[in-house]
Amino acid sequence: MLIIRSWKVMSMVIGVSAVIVAAIFILEAGGLTRHEEYLKKGVDCSSCHTGVTEEEAQVSQERCLSCHNESEYLERYQDVLYLHDKHVTENKVECFQCHEQIKHGIEGMVPTIAQNCNQCHQAQHTAAEEMYMGLGGEGVESMPAAMFEAMVDCNACHRYPREEKIAGYVKSVKVARAGACDSCHGEGFGNIFVPMWQSSIQQKYSVVRASLSEMENIVAEIRPEEESQTLELYQKAKHNLELVEADGSWGVHNAGYAGALLDKAKEYLEEAKTILQGGSGD
Repeated sequence: MLIIRSWKVMSMVIGVSAVIVAAIFILEAGGLTRHEEYLKKGVDCSSCHTGVTEEEAQVSQERCLSCHNESEYLERYQDVLYLHDKHVTENKVECFQCHEQIKHGIEGMVPTIAQNCNQCHQAQHTAAEEMYMGLGGEGVESMPAAMFEAMVDCNACHRYPREEKIAGYVKSVKVARAGACDSCHGEGFGNIFVPMWQSSIQQKYSVVRASLSEMENIVAEIRPEEESQTLELYQKAKHNLELVEADGSWGVHNAGYAGALLDKAKEYLEEAKTILQGGSGD
């Protein structure tokens, strides 16, 4: 039986195991992912995968009783530094003689949005979730973001802590920055593509927003026979516009879907105008 008596050696063994796991080709989201590329960049497994370890290596107090029954030892049960110094440094006790076993490996992927967002937030991300999954819009087919299909966790990008003070209360959130893209896609990727996505979506949004504002004034004066169909088109266009606005990433979460929503909103408004023009005899 192999007994590892060094934290450093143990870490190396676990690291080698991770390399072996990461090197495997895994069929996911319709394609093969070669994990060495991300491993070389230092991307943490948990950025995309959940359940990398089944549980933490806890130490139950009952395990102490297998060797000790002196009260002075048991009283220091919570003194982690003392326990490691006495057991590991001085007496070379094997880690798992005290700790529960840690099971490593990836037993499957879970839906990206079924992560642990609610540990910090309470249902605050509906629009962002729908945008990332490519759902929720009017007249546009489902169009999941490529990173959603690859099961990339929100925390892979939202990794930078920020505190906000609101009405005397401090709210801690994790925000995303363009630099987070570089971890997986290479240096400079974020600073090139994030501004490009956002600029394109914001320009398109401004055009459709102006058209919607113009339609709002017209809708208030339309005739009853025109009201039903025109209002329906107007509401659908407004819904798509508001979804893009509420998401707030301006394309970063899902540039393709955001663009398609705005294109469809523009189409709805143009159709509504055509109905009104025909109804007025123009």
